[in-house]
Amino acid sequence: MYGPLLEALQSGATVVTANNRLARNLAHAYGEFRQAAGQLAWPTPDILDWRAWLTRLWEESQVLGGRAATLQLISEIDTRVLWEQVATAEQGLETAALQPAMLANEAWQLLCDWEASSAPEWVAAGLSPDQQIFLRWLALFRDRCKAEGWIDPAMLPVELLADADAGLFDGLPSLVFAGFDVWRPAHLALRDALARRGVAVALAADPAGEGACQRIECKSEVLELEQAARWARLQLETDPELSICVVIRDLETRLAEARRVFMDVFCPDWRTRATPTAPLNFSYGEPLANKPRIAAALNLLHLIHGIVDYRHFSLALRTPFLHGGRAEAGARARLDLRLRDWLGTSFYATEALPEALNRAPLFARVLEALQTASQDMDERSLAEWADWITTLLQATGWPGDDTLDSVAYQELEAWHKLFRDFAASSKVHAKLGWDAAFSLLQRLASSRLHQPKASSGGVQIMGILEAAGHGFDRLWVTGMAAEDWPQARQPNPLLPFALQRRCAMPGSSPARDLEYAQNLTARLKASAHELIFSWPGLRDGEQLHASELIRDVICTDTVEQWQGPLWSQAMFASAPVAALRDDIPQEWPKGNRARGGAYLFNLQASCPLRAFLELRLGAVEVDEPVIGISFKARGSLAHRVLEDFYKKFPDSEVLAELDEGALADELNELTAQHMRALPGMRRAFIRTVADLETQRLLPLLMEFVALDRDRDSFSVTEAEQDQEVTVGPLKVGLKLDRLDRLENGSLLVIDYKTGLVARTKWNPSRPGDMQLPLYATFTGKPVNGVAFAQISAHSVKYDGLADATVEIEGVVLPGKLRKKFTDLDGANIDDWEALTAAWRLCLLELADGFAAGDCRINPKQSALAEGQFAVLTRVYELSAVVSGESDG
Repeated sequence: MYGPLLEALQSGATVVTANNRLARNLAHAYGEFRQAAGQLAWPTPDILDWRAWLTRLWEESQVLGGRAATLQLISEIDTRVLWEQVATAEQGLETAALQPAMLANEAWQLLCDWEASSAPEWVAAGLSPDQQIFLRWLALFRDRCKAEGWIDPAMLPVELLADADAGLFDGLPSLVFAGFDVWRPAHLALRDALARRGVAVALAADPAGEGACQRIECKSEVLELEQAARWARLQLETDPELSICVVIRDLETRLAEARRVFMDVFCPDWRTRATPTAPLNFSYGEPLANKPRIAAALNLLHLIHGIVDYRHFSLALRTPFLHGGRAEAGARARLDLRLRDWLGTSFYATEALPEALNRAPLFARVLEALQTASQDMDERSLAEWADWITTLLQATGWPGDDTLDSVAYQELEAWHKLFRDFAASSKVHAKLGWDAAFSLLQRLASSRLHQPKASSGGVQIMGILEAAGHGFDRLWVTGMAAEDWPQARQPNPLLPFALQRRCAMPGSSPARDLEYAQNLTARLKASAHELIFSWPGLRDGEQLHASELIRDVICTDTVEQWQGPLWSQAMFASAPVAALRDDIPQEWPKGNRARGGAYLFNLQASCPLRAFLELRLGAVEVDEPVIGISFKARGSLAHRVLEDFYKKFPDSEVLAELDEGALADELNELTAQHMRALPGMRRAFIRTVADLETQRLLPLLMEFVALDRDRDSFSVTEAEQDQEVTVGPLKVGLKLDRLDRLENGSLLVIDYKTGLVARTKWNPSRPGDMQLPLYATFTGKPVNGVAFAQISAHSVKYDGLADATVEIEGVVLPGKLRKKFTDLDGANIDDWEALTAAWRLCLLELADGFAAGDCRINPKQSALAEGQFAVLTRVYELSAVVSGESDG
């Protein structure tokens, strides 16, 4: 379908394409064309995309003494940086207004392309505040360019027009323009000027007619992609020489999803391969900053200067793209867990150096390189910063110890190209500090799209705009729903809307968008011998319909497609059908001590599978660092303070001798002592948080001790006492917060709680928190009651259950509960003896379940099987659990 273009190239013409992808495909087609003619070598065809062609003309102008001899062309990066400087200077911001600057750059491009910078709409009343600001930015931008003798890429067509009118390009070979759906006025003026001077100018003719065309409705967007992928594979298997393309209307937003679906069809086992390959060529790139090695480099640079976020530090620890990343993977993972508790959410990276030297010496070398670099961060030019960064990355062993494959090599090539452009923009910037230079590098890496080069063979996957001008044997176009096509576009808010409508700029009116969509659809219809349009019939429960622009196409129910199974389907199909026995875990060795203590019974009651994973297999969740002092640390702090306090003042008589001042001094000293032992106290911020925490905690402790001083006579016989108990087949370790002996000899078990408490979880028939019931029934002591000592902002009080010998406010008889506890048979419990007996049976049952390997998911507590444990519990695969339709 490229026949006329190939013949023009053979005759020595220059072909200028609307986009780079068309230029690459045309070059590939030309090679096949010459090979088919029996030739082994030929001159390189002169194929350039529009931007590259303008740049070549500018270089010729420079050689021939045209406009380029007196003006300097700045790069797209320079232009972007210049707009950021203008936006910053105008608004007086401390950092560049990135999004407004990008919008302003787009507006400037439109003004240049439509020759509208001096349009009458600019002097009309009614400009919005944003448009008035843009006018001031535009004046600053043009003044800076004029003063420095610069032009940016948007100005090229206008400047080259002057050279063309002067006859500077009269000797150009014949030109053929391909793939241009819309000619912007400035581009058209340059093309016509060359034609007037005698340069042979032609437009690539559209194909003469339409191929076989049909449309099909798919059930959903995902199934639409899968059907297109299966169709494409069948076409390729039928004839590998066919030119096949799938156009995805919104490829820029669905690239990852599209790649996954097509890889599932073309290479079903790609997830199990180290370097999966498939005959697929995706035309839309991803931001360079998202590529693994580049992301690792940018993340490392976050750690150089000042306080860093733990997320960046943890990523640096876990990446394989630094020196020793593979060899020390296990050691660095353990170091990560260690430092999460010790360093908190933010810190200086060098604070981790002592631990790293002991646990991961190769990573310590990375930190030492960062430490050395941080001592030499004076202002530099961007070229100097580029050298500085390169030296630092080399010192840290980036990009790692792995051998580079083709994709990785291309990523690094793109990174080096970005660095060259970054360094070259020194003409716009003078010297910058590190923060400004790094911010610019990040923005450039995030905005630059990278697409690994691939063969033009196989199946091409393109966005709808990029498909212009191409020719194919087979073509499938997705996303042709009436709700999506014609595609609604937004006008640029910085340009007067009347100006945009008069010039028919993109997005200026629905009529303009409709006309553009009609032209593009007509071009697509003529781009292939066989063509399928499709649309999803349903999205988020809403029925979709075919676009009016394809209503004239014959509708079909199905299309022939590859019917092979996907990887998961093949695995299930290849497995022999067999009756499986329950994979029952081995019983717990009788007499062996189990981990977790009372926590074992809490988990077994709430989620047996979670108890099995944590306390038999040793799985643990990875804690996220917190800002300030964690809830766990705050609770532990109160425990430690009260433990030391009641060891010093162990009974009510000693407490009574303390006056308020002495009591406050004692608690304040103990709080400060334990506060100093918290991680992170070397930092001023944590010390400030600790002062605030002291101010919060001290009054609560004072109130609680006052509560104890008002009680009848008692003595603390045990505090934070370690002991071991046997519950059925299990031995477990316990630590008792506190055991009080009352004046009448009764024993009360007390557990400090700094959060909300709920004694309803002691119900033997619906157990939840079995810590205190375990103390009361299996320690061998004649316990008369159990109570939470709640010490929180909600309240300071005792809340518990006991027999009649314990007379403390908040501690009640079991029979006095508003909602009665019940035993395992469902009978109401009215007294302490019945309650402890029911607790004993409940705990024995839980112990037996744990020892036997009971590892079910409790559907009423499914949250415990979610989060980080979901990968082991697979809770989301259990529809009954998710929907709550099952009781077990």
